Amino acid sequence: MKALAILLCFIFQVISHQTEPVKQELTADQVLAWRTYYGLPLDKDVSEALKVLGEPDIKNRSARQWNPSSRTGYRMVFAELGYSPTQGRNTVLRVTVYPHPSDVLNVTEFLHQPELFIFESGHAEKTGSYLTVETKNREMKFFFQCAPGHDPQLQSVTIKSVKSSDEDPL
Repeated sequence: MKALAILLCFIFQVISHQTEPVKQELTADQVLAWRTYYGLPLDKDVSEALKVLGEPDIKNRSARQWNPSSRTGYRMVFAELGYSPTQGRNTVLRVTVYPHPSDVLNVTEFLHQPELFIFESGHAEKTGSYLTVETKNREMKFFFQCAPGHDPQLQSVTIKSVKSSDEDPL
């Protein structure tokens, strides 16, 4: 009976360790490359986003949302729509990618070439302390949540067209 109890405890420990999420350490270059895939629909009609990401899970007049799936790289993706003189009113102006819970990006990755980025920190009522890292051409913005007791955590990556004249709400 003792042997059975020990065996069950061992099996439970093995199973519980298998369900812990494995962290996927990303480099800045890997996340910057997201623009290649997630940025495909920028400055195009929303139908282009459907070709890349499939049918959205949630849609309204000014936005589309795709929940994590194989087509979204298991990340939630949100596209903001607006008017463009060349494409009309259903143009994708901005795409925000919310990392998978296992995605980890160390903010110090950006400090290896700080001249390529614009750094801004602050405190917002809704989010608390934050750090944003934006590319100099303002096409990509990385939003990190900061708090005592843990390293800054990547919350979202916004990819924006430089052709678009809309202002980033953050």
